[in-house]
Amino acid sequence: LPLMDEAIAKREAIYERLYAAMMSGSHDFTPHKRDHIKRLSAFCLPMLCADNATRTRYIKRFTDAGVEVRPLIAGNIQRHPFWKKAGLSVTQTPVADCMSHCGFYAPLRPDLTEEELTIIEGCLRD
Repeated sequence: LPLMDEAIAKREAIYERLYAAMMSGSHDFTPHKRDHIKRLSAFCLPMLCADNATRTRYIKRFTDAGVEVRPLIAGNIQRHPFWKKAGLSVTQTPVADCMSHCGFYAPLRPDLTEEELTIIEGCLRD
C-alpha cells in the first residue's frame, strides 16, 4: 500500500491525457460524466462510440497498432453463452445493447511507457 497514492496519481494523469486525446475534435465518442468523481483510479479508458461501424473502425486502428482492446464489461450479459445455457429469460435492454455494440476499452496502467501512450493517443485521434 505504500505506493498506492503514487499509482492512483499516475492512473489519473494517464486517464486525463488519453481522455483529452479521445475528445480532441472528435464526435465519435460519448463524453464521460465525471463531475461527481473526486479521485479516479481507472484500470482502462472506456470508449462508447457513436455506432458499431465507428467502434469497428477504432478497434481496427488499435489492433493494427498492436494495442489490445476489449469489449466493455457493462454490455448486455444476456448475449453471453452461459445465459442461454442457463435458460434465463431475455428482456429488452437497449442501453446494454448499445454498450455491447458500440463500446470497448483500452488499457490504462501506471506503467504505460511514453511510447505506448503516444501509440494509444495516435489511435484516438481522428
